[in-house]
Amino acid sequence: LPGSHLEHPPDGDVNSNLKAGGGRRDVDAELQEKHGYTTTSLPLPKSGLLGTRLCAPADGVTVLLHPKERKSEVAVLWVPGFGRYADHMEPLRSLFLEEAGADLCGIDPAGHGRAYRRAADEGHAPLYNMLDGPFGLEGIGPGLDKLGELGYTRIVLWANSTQGLTVTTYLTTLRRPPAGLEAVVLTSPYFALNKSTAFNLTNQCGGGYCILKTAAALLRCFPDAPLKTGDAEPVPADQVHRPTAAGWLDEAALAARVHRFDRYLNPQRGTPTYAGWFSSVIRAQQYLLERFPPCGFPLNRCNLPGPEWLSCLSRGPFDARITTPALLFTVPFASTNPDKSAGIIDGVDHRDWNIDPAEARAIFPRVYANGKSYEVPHGFHEMLLASEETIKAELLPHLRELLASLPAKPSA
Repeated sequence: LPGSHLEHPPDGDVNSNLKAGGGRRDVDAELQEKHGYTTTSLPLPKSGLLGTRLCAPADGVTVLLHPKERKSEVAVLWVPGFGRYADHMEPLRSLFLEEAGADLCGIDPAGHGRAYRRAADEGHAPLYNMLDGPFGLEGIGPGLDKLGELGYTRIVLWANSTQGLTVTTYLTTLRRPPAGLEAVVLTSPYFALNKSTAFNLTNQCGGGYCILKTAAALLRCFPDAPLKTGDAEPVPADQVHRPTAAGWLDEAALAARVHRFDRYLNPQRGTPTYAGWFSSVIRAQQYLLERFPPCGFPLNRCNLPGPEWLSCLSRGPFDARITTPALLFTVPFASTNPDKSAGIIDGVDHRDWNIDPAEARAIFPRVYANGKSYEVPHGFHEMLLASEETIKAELLPHLRELLASLPAKPSA
């Protein structure tokens, strides 16, 4: 996000971008060199989709992170969530290659990470909001096309949090899946708000749906207004980009395993939440809800258990659901679960403070016709910040199984 890099990191911060003798340490360049990665700038189309952009110029760039030398015909394109950039080179590249036979690639959205810095260096306007900015829907296609040019014939879109919602919305706009796209993996997708973030309102039906729809329309008029800075105390609007105290991302990164991300590329220690982001999420959620409604929508019976709502889905000649094979990974419990001990394992909080995992699991099969859902008790909302053991045991085997089940591509 826009802002200056952290100048005074706390002691022991492995993500510090300061050299011992002063000056900026280019953590990202070090990791790219160490793990054999490079970056490629991607063009942004000029047209918007679904009318999601509001007064945002078709400006900026997106950046694809990929290995210098392709090791597999399979690429997993990781699309990071709000405020993140593709920073999982260490140690996940070898893990994905060994356990799933796939090269791990990544994409930096416009206004985030390398894309923000590169755009700023070239004089482009910063873009704040995932779904209101061009990347929201329009940066995914160029990333897939570029992977095809690099020789990848089998591509998996792996999207976290806000971008799980973005990728799903993107796929609903297509007449057919992009060339080479074989599967989608969603981790903690923003299909349903954690009720603590939305005043205990549900976005799925009834009065909550109408209230949030009105709120989204109003907030869309002020997309750059910060609703939350991530700080313990309110911060003036003109100071939201200043470094803040270590947040959940820092703590998770340091506690789970060695995980480095360059503070020059991810300057906010507590990511601000902008009105435009909240508005975009609500509108995208309601777009999916209206296109793939549950029984009785919008008046009642909006959160039915599996067998009941399955009987409501159309099985006629036209089924609008996404047919691309998909996997869903969530932690079992939201932070609002009445049982406050649920999701606390060995003193570690594995609850999701951002979404409602149960609602996300209920929505998933309404949207994806060929999907499988899994709960990951030792995961986090940021699923790839789980331990290597968890990723190896609870995530990658399902990806490997899915890839093995797909029809083999004819040889050239």
